[in-house]
Amino acid sequence: MRPIMNYPNDKTCLENNIAYIRAVLMHRYIENLPLNDEEKKYIKKRLVEELQKT
Repeated sequence: MRPIMNYPNDKTCLENNIAYIRAVLMHRYIENLPLNDEEKKYIKKRLVEELQKT
């Protein structure tokens, strides 16, 4: 079976969903680190800054 994609629309939807899944995984990873809340907030802040550069 071969799936057919409406390339412009489906590609954007796929990219958005992948970005969401990656964000959830990064959030879970940071929350599971053995650090205090202030350090976790700092890591999240720096991560957002880095991701906004691109």
